[in-house]
Amino acid sequence: MELKPYLERMVNRTWKYCPGIQEYETRYGSVIRFQPAKLRLWSLPFVRADSCECKIVFQPGKSAPRECQLLDSVQCTNCKRFEKELSVLRDRAAGRTEEQKKSRAAVSSNTPLQYLSPSSRTERISSGRLLRRQLNRDLSQYEHLSVMLSEKQSSELSTACSIIERDCPNDLRSVTDSGDEEARDVLQAAWAADKAEWQRDQSSNEQGSHGNRWSLLTYRVALAVFSRSRSAYEALQSFGIFKLPSIRSLQHYTSAYLDKPGRCESSIKFQKEVYDGVKKAAHQKNFPPIGEGLMIFDEVKVISKILWNSRSHEVYGLAMNDEDMVSLCDVFAELKGKKTERTEYVLQFMWRDMSSSFDVFGPYFTTHSSLDAKFILACLLDTLRLLHDFGFKTCAVICDGAATNLSVIKSMMGVRGAFGMKSSPDRHMINSSISHPFWRHQKLFFIVCPAHQLKNMVNALHSSRQGGTKSFGTASGVCFGWQTILDLYEREVARFSKGVPREVPKLKKNHVLRDAWTKLNVLPAKVMQQEELLTELAEYLLADHLDNVNVKATREYLVACNRFFEKGVFSHEPVRSAESAPITSIVTGFEFWLQWLEGLLKAKPGFEPTDPKQKDFLAWQTWDLLRVVRYGFVEFCKDFTSRNPGYYVVPVRVTGSAIETVFSQLKHASGGRLTATNFASARASLAIQRHAVPCHPANTGYHDAPVHFAPVPLLRRK
Repeated sequence: MELKPYLERMVNRTWKYCPGIQEYETRYGSVIRFQPAKLRLWSLPFVRADSCECKIVFQPGKSAPRECQLLDSVQCTNCKRFEKELSVLRDRAAGRTEEQKKSRAAVSSNTPLQYLSPSSRTERISSGRLLRRQLNRDLSQYEHLSVMLSEKQSSELSTACSIIERDCPNDLRSVTDSGDEEARDVLQAAWAADKAEWQRDQSSNEQGSHGNRWSLLTYRVALAVFSRSRSAYEALQSFGIFKLPSIRSLQHYTSAYLDKPGRCESSIKFQKEVYDGVKKAAHQKNFPPIGEGLMIFDEVKVISKILWNSRSHEVYGLAMNDEDMVSLCDVFAELKGKKTERTEYVLQFMWRDMSSSFDVFGPYFTTHSSLDAKFILACLLDTLRLLHDFGFKTCAVICDGAATNLSVIKSMMGVRGAFGMKSSPDRHMINSSISHPFWRHQKLFFIVCPAHQLKNMVNALHSSRQGGTKSFGTASGVCFGWQTILDLYEREVARFSKGVPREVPKLKKNHVLRDAWTKLNVLPAKVMQQEELLTELAEYLLADHLDNVNVKATREYLVACNRFFEKGVFSHEPVRSAESAPITSIVTGFEFWLQWLEGLLKAKPGFEPTDPKQKDFLAWQTWDLLRVVRYGFVEFCKDFTSRNPGYYVVPVRVTGSAIETVFSQLKHASGGRLTATNFASARASLAIQRHAVPCHPANTGYHDAPVHFAPVPLLRRK
């Protein structure tokens, strides 16, 4: 048997030769007019075009067609894929118009040079050279060009102090005349000295940024802009009207106040010194600050990120471990050791003085996962002890109504599950206070943030809609819910289409349909219980309609919310005693829910408000949070005013919106991307500002007064 023919046939069937891209120049090159990155051209020993990943000689797979096994030359997989890409490029290039070709060859085009034909590439390079020469010629003319300004414009550019004195005399007078005669003289002298120092800096540093020496006044002015918006400072610096320090110099000051997570005793100590100065200055007044306030805490989600500082040899962005969490909670609960992980959530604390406008920027704690009750309890007790040691006494704790926060409140009260009902006449009353762990013979009250609770109440009414989880009904069998709000909005749309003024102009479509984002916003919830909406429902009830009974029940629910929140816990009227108008309004509004529940208990003997399946009343979590707000706020006001005669409580300050304002400023300072690495720098920028206001101010009463922090001294980073 002759083996040579058999071996040749076997080799030809197993190994194949790839011919590449046949007739490339004719089929593709003349149309595409540029060489793709994957194309490989051969000139020796023969002309050939293929993919740069071509195998040239390869062995087809088992799934290859039978025809491939019989042919001597077969195109490999890489060349097949590349030829499909060439077909797409050819069709795209063939479909371009002349205008599109000119725009690709223009200087302003973003098309890379490698994707242009040789003629288009040459045209763009030559046009760019001509444009560069023209710009350099214009720049040389502008350098020697002088613009004559009028006398008024010249004086405005020479000094900004004269503009302030001319255009803002009332504001300047309110600052200099805010104190007594001695203080007025000091402020006027300081203003005159600051003007001279500012002009001295502008004249001595006009040669350039290298080697400039700036006074603390100029740094204060620059930091006031830089800490609020870096882009605004860069724009102001680029105008060249004022000579300002570089951004690197300002960062040396902002980085000097980077507080680490956990107990920041140095920061609290400094704020205590400033607070003592405030108390000393107000000692001669009738009611000086007494050092009693509120503890507010909330969590914020940050972007997980890690940064290595080669200068300090530290890693930023890691969550706290068990060694950093030494507190009283460790006596009762042992925290198991876990490996170090990235920070996902930050728990921020803040202290508000009830006898002044002073606020303390408290410590913050980082964790790698969502906050649990043990972690919050440990941080809360640690912060309470830290602030109490420095003289900041806490009378009440404010937080939102999250499930973990409610668990912390109940665990400190010794309650498990729902609060339930008592056998006493006032069986729905709860004790919202405990004995203070660090202040003898005093109570520590717990209050759920009223703004968050208002959202819960409106969301509860929204759940009583068609297809919702609730179906609110009274003891007499009257059903009410969100359908009343939907009908009201349809009447508003009809008025607008007829050209009649709307009666509830603040009501919008998304307020009624309520997506997930609307449910988290306070403004839509506030609109639902304000006077305009209640007046429209009252006018609707004047006529005879089939649904008057349902509308009346819904309006009573919203009137109770108005009395409890708008005229109660959101009131700007001071509370001086238990008979003050805000306290009376809170008690009157809360009476609606008590009567509603009592009616259901009498009409339905087996009714249980804690049953998760009941649909006639509020969910037991919402009911528990509402009772915490009612009894916690009222009892706190009674306790504070009785222990401190002459002092009063402003209800709008007893809310968690202050820390929400802080979070909005932190996100604004970080450009909308609050990460685990820039959280400390954002805090430093906020501390330098001395006060914080909401970035997007809402209507009057939705946010309280600006948050005021202690003025920090200017220190450079070591």
